[in-house]
Amino acid sequence: MANDVTLSKGVRANLLSLQNTAEMMAKVQERLSTGKKVNSALDSPVNFFTAAGLNARASDLSTLLDAIGNGVQTLAAADKGITAISKLVESLKSTAKQAIIAGSDVTYAQNIQSGALANDAAVAAVAAGSLTIQAGSGAVQTITFGNGVGEVDTIAELQAAIGALSLPAGVAVSFNGSNEIEIDSTSDQPITIGGTGATLTALGLTSGTTQPVATVGAPNATRASLQNDYNELLNQITQLAQDASFNGVNLLDQDNLTVTFNEDGSSSLVIQGVDFTAAGLGLTPDRGRRIPGSRQRLRRPRAARRGNGNASLAGLGLRLEPLDRAGPSRLHEEPDQRAGNRR
Repeated sequence: MANDVTLSKGVRANLLSLQNTAEMMAKVQERLSTGKKVNSALDSPVNFFTAAGLNARASDLSTLLDAIGNGVQTLAAADKGITAISKLVESLKSTAKQAIIAGSDVTYAQNIQSGALANDAAVAAVAAGSLTIQAGSGAVQTITFGNGVGEVDTIAELQAAIGALSLPAGVAVSFNGSNEIEIDSTSDQPITIGGTGATLTALGLTSGTTQPVATVGAPNATRASLQNDYNELLNQITQLAQDASFNGVNLLDQDNLTVTFNEDGSSSLVIQGVDFTAAGLGLTPDRGRRIPGSRQRLRRPRAARRGNGNASLAGLGLRLEPLDRAGPSRLHEEPDQRAGNRR
């Protein structure tokens, strides 16, 4: 045809070379703009799909790393909560000691009476035998009835025998105006009555031990104030335990934390939650007499912190050590480098 252009062999070769150069420049510009050597499966199928798989794994590891970071923050929140609770427990111990010192007045009372012995004849009619009185673990005091030497068979002899008894302070035995043997005690020690069965029956007494009745007075102003302080500290402990959460997980309010270290979940660490509220620690509000009984329970928060808290942190630390050496950024860089997918 008239419009056909005839190219010589040399010109055709130069034209093909220019076309190849233009294609190479386009590829270089694309690589410069994307930062990748392989941008599609057409460039290099093996490298492209290898890089895609490694990028997906890097994304999974990045998600796991974020979850591990959240786990660390959850443990940190729990540790801060336990530290604050431990300080409150120290304040509780101090308050409990002060309350014990302040105390409340306690009085004891006990009264034991025999049947009436109207006259000497009534005393003489008591069956021959003995009456024993013991206060607490003290020495046993004995009155022997009969007509022998040192024995009692008249009211006068009974009064003399009663006066000769040696009993601890707060315990008194008398022959009262109603002609009864009366035992009065303001001591906290129990009174034990014993002796010959027939003698006790004749006197209208019963063998056995009786305990004094304790009456606790109203708390004084100091102890009442300490009681309010104690109860307020318990409320603060519960509030701290309930506020020691991170991302919806509270290890101090019985929530469990699971930290996963690989994509398929075969490597994980479960951290058991505890109940560090006042009730969970066995600490109950003071109602006037219970502060002393709570002292032994005040050691539990510190012991639990050393046990559960440190063990959980140590376990997580061992799992995190390889990741710490690698560095978070390398989780993204390494797959791309291995795929030859960087500039």
